[in-house]
Amino acid sequence: MLAFIMGMLQTYENSHGFRPQLVYLNQKHLTQLLAECPWLNSVDDRPALGFRIVLISEKELPHPKVVWIPPMRRQYSARNKTLEPETLDCDGPYCAAVHH
Repeated sequence: MLAFIMGMLQTYENSHGFRPQLVYLNQKHLTQLLAECPWLNSVDDRPALGFRIVLISEKELPHPKVVWIPPMRRQYSARNKTLEPETLDCDGPYCAAVHH
């Protein structure tokens, strides 16, 4: 499973020019990944994988998926003279930053 995920990350990076930071898995995928890589269960000695895992129901996600989400940016509000974070508009497991 880890080799499959790493292959998906590499394919995405080759296609888009940047590495995704999220991997969507369902419970079966996560169970298989943890069975293959028991060292991921360790909280203290867990190595950085370079991505975060998001658990999604099997009904919504039958196959693993990699995703890149742009970093949150702050907008300057001239009226309030403050920095205001963008809000997130979430549609199921997929979220994107939107401007107001």
